[in-house]
Amino acid sequence: MDIQNQLRDGKIRGILSSLWIFFFINHFFMGLHEFANPAFIAQLLGGGYAVSDSLLLTAAITIELPIMMIVLSRVLPNKINWIVNILIALFTIGLEIMNNPNPDLDNMFFLAAELTGFVTIIVISIRWRLRLAKENRNLAVKEI
Repeated sequence: MDIQNQLRDGKIRGILSSLWIFFFINHFFMGLHEFANPAFIAQLLGGGYAVSDSLLLTAAITIELPIMMIVLSRVLPNKINWIVNILIALFTIGLEIMNNPNPDLDNMFFLAAELTGFVTIIVISIRWRLRLAKENRNLAVKEI
């Protein structure tokens, strides 16, 4: 792989990592934003939310996977990197939709931003994979 391709791969890794940071910050502020809603606070204080182990585990997975992807997007080998980014983005989309069955308007706004970020991660990863496949074909032709 020549230096130009290495630089391009580094740029792609940086963009993917930044998109995972975007999700993390967005998700954090979506949760924080709920505390501005008096009905949410009343429900929270009144015991209206049953906090189970499965809920806590789902919340931990929902936030830990993107945190891991911030680093993994930068360090995984190319052949694995694009696959992991796509799979974790799709999995997190599923979790986000499952965890917000009836979102209010502000949550729909945050979810739209998050989903846009995930679609961008998927598109960039697919394009990266296609470019890598093309480079490998060109390299194989040069060797013949």
